[in-house]
Parts: sequence; structure tokens; C-alpha cells
Amino acid sequence: MADQPVLVFNFYTPFFFGFQYWAAWQNYNTAISYLVTVPKYRLQAQDIARQQGLLDYKRKRDRTKTKEEIKEEEENVLKRIVEEKMDIRYLINF
Repeated sequence: MADQPVLVFNFYTPFFFGFQYWAAWQNYNTAISYLVTVPKYRLQAQDIARQQGLLDYKRKRDRTKTKEEIKEEEENVLKRIVEEKMDIRYLINF
């Protein structure tokens, strides 16, 4: 009977910390997605992407990709730049 509290602790602790990690990761992704929609940060990210050659508007004429694929690729580039350049810790409330 004395092993029961230890068993409960060892069983539920990983689930609790796993849930906390998942919630923090979800908040981080939500903050990044939000910052990409804010015009100030989106325009800055687009400028950086153009300077680095990651965002090429001539590729939009590429007929092998659909408009959705091109837009999704552009969003991923902008999200990556926002992740690299912004300090997200102060935007997420834990």
C-alpha cells in the first residue's frame, strides 16, 4: 500500500509535464502565426526575405505549383523569419 503514492506520482507526472510542454508549444505557434498577420511585422519579414533571396516574386509565374502551394511556401518563409528575428518570450503569457 505504501507504493501506491509513488506509483501515482511516477505515472501522472510525465503526463502533466507533457501537457505543459504541449501547451507552451501551442502558445508559441499561435504567437508566431499572429505576428505574421500583423502588417508591421509581415512587411519587415517580406523585406528580409527579399534581401536574403528567399522570397522571389518571379517564382509566382512558375506553372508547376498552384497558387495555394506558392502562398503556403511564402507563409512558411515568413514564419521562419519571424521566428528567427523576434523574441517571442515576452509575447506568451505563461
